[in-house]
Amino acid sequence: MEVEISIVKEMETIQAFINALDTDDSVIFPLPTVSSHILSRIMELILKEYDQELVKRLSHEELKEICMVANYLNMKTLLHLTASAIANLIQNKSVEFVRHFFNILMNGYSKMLMKIELNASIFYNYKYQFRYFSFICD
Repeated sequence: MEVEISIVKEMETIQAFINALDTDDSVIFPLPTVSSHILSRIMELILKEYDQELVKRLSHEELKEICMVANYLNMKTLLHLTASAIANLIQNKSVEFVRHFFNILMNGYSKMLMKIELNASIFYNYKYQFRYFSFICD
């Protein structure tokens, strides 16, 4: 996929490689972690000058993917825009919603940590109840 030079200038990671090569010729950079669909969405966002309405119409998956690519390519304006949009999406949502949004699975380790925290809080509460009880009995 061919990308306009104005868009490449937004990609500080790629721009650093171009500057290191010291050439004005067109250069091919493989981006194996970036799909053509996401790259076309990024180009659309930049050409439309980071339109907030366009960002709101992105799917959750597209928004997360664009945010990760913006971070990878060091595109500060796009990263700020997408991170803010994600923050607005998860604001005041439940922990379950956030886990589902970021695809954070409860594995055995995190379940074990939750049980330890629960047991610790139960022990802490009982400890003070028994302390209070022992003062009454004395």
